[in-house]
Amino acid sequence: MFASFFNPEGKFFQVGSKAADLLLASVLWLACCLPLVTIGPACTALYDVTVRNIRSGRGTGIYRDFFRVFRRDFRQSMGLMLIFTALAAAALAAEQWFVQQDASGAMAVWLLRALLVVMMMAAPYGFALISRFENTFGRALLLTVYLTFRHLPTSLVLAALLALGGLLVYLHLPLAVLMPGLICLLISLLLERVLRRHAPEAAVDRQEVERAGE
Repeated sequence: MFASFFNPEGKFFQVGSKAADLLLASVLWLACCLPLVTIGPACTALYDVTVRNIRSGRGTGIYRDFFRVFRRDFRQSMGLMLIFTALAAAALAAEQWFVQQDASGAMAVWLLRALLVVMMMAAPYGFALISRFENTFGRALLLTVYLTFRHLPTSLVLAALLALGGLLVYLHLPLAVLMPGLICLLISLLLERVLRRHAPEAAVDRQEVERAGE
């Protein structure tokens, strides 16, 4: 029993190795998010290593793969993040303006809050698509919108997971060291099922190409 418990090929060490990889991925994500403007590329890289390294075990190393994807998809991820940031800033500014007005703006306030929720629903699709598929930026954006509303129940769960992760970190800050990778792992369990269904129309699957070349 003890021999199998301490066996490097056993379940205990495998789970421990995955947990260590998850922790490293979270730390790398936090470090790359510090400039704020690089949050988008960091999210794309985090999703890639979560699926490729932690779930599939096909990567070449968390650190190496994270920064490879971070550089490779930097421009598209930055563009997507800028769109989300601009929309969120406009919605928050408009909401603040309506709140300062009379009750006639109440409906507009709720519509603006709904827009923020939609962006939380769409963000995981956008960064996952950039990570997994070879697309033009415009096509990736259109697919993000399409999948968000085509799989609305899943999209709502994705937004809830993001909100839950943010709430837990807010309540207990040290969780920020692990929560990004853990939430991304949970998100990938839902997203990968959706992406596999739409793989032909989402263009070239980068991971499948890389596996074929191994």
